[in-house]
Amino acid sequence: MTLALSPAELLRYARHLSLPGVGPDGQVRLKAARVAVIGAGGLGSPAALYLAAAGVGTLGLVDFDRVDVSNLQRQVLHGTGAVGLPKVQSGAERLADLNPHVRVVPVEERLTAANARDILAEFDIVVDGSDNFPTRYLVNDVCVWLGRPLVYGSIFRFEGQVAVFHAASGPCYRCLYAEPPPLRRASVQFPRIASEQGSRLPRVRTPALDHGADRLRGVLRIRRAGRDGRR
Repeated sequence: MTLALSPAELLRYARHLSLPGVGPDGQVRLKAARVAVIGAGGLGSPAALYLAAAGVGTLGLVDFDRVDVSNLQRQVLHGTGAVGLPKVQSGAERLADLNPHVRVVPVEERLTAANARDILAEFDIVVDGSDNFPTRYLVNDVCVWLGRPLVYGSIFRFEGQVAVFHAASGPCYRCLYAEPPPLRRASVQFPRIASEQGSRLPRVRTPALDHGADRLRGVLRIRRAGRDGRR
């Protein structure tokens, strides 16, 4: 079935349609895309907001946790009225309000070796905003198995990292970090860095929907407060 933009979508995305790098064809590609966001927290919140605003047609939110007031300083997808609600419920309601043309698929489950493949197989691209190493390595391994591009983001205090991995044509996360660190490190996130890194996740992936992400694949971008770099 050939997708088309409705009159309401043409109005909403008018600024996109005027850009030479997007235009109607690029916007239709965004509408056809199916993106899973792992984690609706400090990284997943801004990533999901920007992906929905951009017009990604199907957006999966995968998170088993609930909204906590102590996290609201950086988890901008949620508000005070959502405290105590499942993050996927709060996030789905916010994204539907932001862009009713996006189909939000809430998945209120913890990713495990038993369910991750079935969940992620429904999506074309995976954005990993998880906050723990077991999930991070599991998501990488499933993406390698399924042949899905993986957009990776992480935060540690004042430092953030972002990269695109696609094992079909380049390295994967395990190529960079073969094993998780032996000691558990604190995962407190500085709000500004969390917001910046989370908003970068859709920016490094969206060009790939229009065949423009080759230069991003296999590059690890590192952001520290006051500095920026790449490896």
